[in-house]
Amino acid sequence: MFRSKRVIGVVAVCVFLLTCWLLYSKLMSPTKIAVVSFPGFTVEKMMRANTSKWIKIEPLELEDLNKLSRYPLGLIRGHGVHISPEQLDQIREASEQGTRIYIADATNPEYNLTNFEGKALDYITDLMENKALPISAACSIIPVAKSTRKNCFFKLRK
Repeated sequence: MFRSKRVIGVVAVCVFLLTCWLLYSKLMSPTKIAVVSFPGFTVEKMMRANTSKWIKIEPLELEDLNKLSRYPLGLIRGHGVHISPEQLDQIREASEQGTRIYIADATNPEYNLTNFEGKALDYITDLMENKALPISAACSIIPVAKSTRKNCFFKLRK
């Protein structure tokens, strides 16, 4: 009898901890942004410009595009890069699974897999072209970061 109560208590604690972890990872953890095929100095510039502790910018290699669906946003540089058909399929799959994709400087029409539209597309295009934009505008335009955060995106500085 005492042993079964102990087992039930341990199971209840484990379920509680798992629930807490899931809630944290979905609602409160930093938003991770995958940056693919950008030069190192550009990624460094993005990281330095990011003043929010709620945004984590992580470089991702082309060979690791299968991990793209783990990120809510993927920024991919399409200029001067050869993306194989398999990698294009991985980008499409990540997009279907909910990852927002922006492909900057796409020189090949096959690479045009950006899934932003309207004001959100205008905003992120201006952002990637280093135009100064108010950070508050991102919260209402781009549904990437968690909606409860004040600084829901980063800004590139000139």
